[in-house]
Amino acid sequence: MPPDFDEHDEEDDQQKLLTALDYQILVLSECGKPIYSSCRHEDELASFFAFIQVLVKRYESWGDDLMSIQSHDVYIQIAVRSPLIVCIVSKHPFNLGIQLDTVFNEIFSVVVRKKLKDRYESTAGNFDLRRWLEGIEKRIEACVRGFNEDPVVFSSGYRILPLDAHDREFIVNSMATSINEAGLTNVAFAILVAHRQLVAIVRMKHLDLSASDFNTIVNLIETHNSLRHIETFVPICLPNFNSSQYFHAYISYLWEGAGPCLIMLSSTADGVFKQLSEVRASIESKFPSYKRNMELKSSLTQPTSFSLKQLSNGELWHFMYKNVQLMQVCCSSPELPFINIKELEIVYQGYFKFADMYSRVNGKVKIFFQQLDTYALFSWITDSFELHCVFSPFVTKKVAWATSEKMLRALRRAEKCVFFTLQPGLLNG
Repeated sequence: MPPDFDEHDEEDDQQKLLTALDYQILVLSECGKPIYSSCRHEDELASFFAFIQVLVKRYESWGDDLMSIQSHDVYIQIAVRSPLIVCIVSKHPFNLGIQLDTVFNEIFSVVVRKKLKDRYESTAGNFDLRRWLEGIEKRIEACVRGFNEDPVVFSSGYRILPLDAHDREFIVNSMATSINEAGLTNVAFAILVAHRQLVAIVRMKHLDLSASDFNTIVNLIETHNSLRHIETFVPICLPNFNSSQYFHAYISYLWEGAGPCLIMLSSTADGVFKQLSEVRASIESKFPSYKRNMELKSSLTQPTSFSLKQLSNGELWHFMYKNVQLMQVCCSSPELPFINIKELEIVYQGYFKFADMYSRVNGKVKIFFQQLDTYALFSWITDSFELHCVFSPFVTKKVAWATSEKMLRALRRAEKCVFFTLQPGLLNG
């Protein structure tokens, strides 16, 4: 068989692999060695990995950076953070830059970037990075699910679990008191998470946990179902907080795995696991004596969100509201005609496309209204809030505006429930 036929056949096979999915993530080393691909056929795509590496290096030799390639209906976005190159191949161009940042954060939460780079350079690029990044596929796949299924992922905010303000205050005080009474001075953050949403947070004074780092923690616990029934202690780097330092995360679900997940981030590992386990037991012991214990447990295991029926006459189908100052987001609960995740993805795509457009015009849009075949999208942006609403496709702009004003008043009255408005509990240290 002629050699050129073999090459043509190989190119066809690679093109089929690359376009088999609407969306793929590729991770490679700076010398072009495959590390990860969404289709799990890294070896069969070896020449494409090498092609990307050659292009990246060629642009670097010109004193430039290769950022994107577009061919027909395929969009390729590329970023380099030594010693890694990450490439996204997508049929949709929206928010690809943010997605690259998220994937890098996920990778460098597993292995500190400086450590990875030093090891790579000490072996002149011959070290197989896959050995240190084993298991990263689960974390990247969690990112991809978030890109499709979490409306908050491109909003640079936390999603807060709706909760009675007194109940949230009780949890915060219980967490802070238990940690401080144990005499621990190495716990930088402690958070309680339920349904991928923040319930409560306590922290050392002057420390802040970014939404990006919070999502990294959530992806860690969401990708390891086995954590639900055991206590564990794992290293994790939070790249936005400190890209060169590991925390040691104590992870345990309350109420024998049936409750929310407690995560305590310690700056040291030696001899603290037992102490943190005792802190968890202390926190749990405070719940039975709380006068609203049953209601609180129900709110944590079966949370309720805003009902749309109290806000409109049926033309409002979904909304997402962000308090800009708090960097916190709340969403309506799923209701007809968008109930299951596949239906909700239609709505979320509208939010994602607006977020992409908004970033491209540098935030110059304040009011946006668009009628599509399946729904109408209304977005209202100010310095203090962002409100995005999905309406029936037959709604008028006037009705959408009036409904949004009514909803804004209701949301502001309920902010103590849908947002974390308390001062986070302070820890010793």
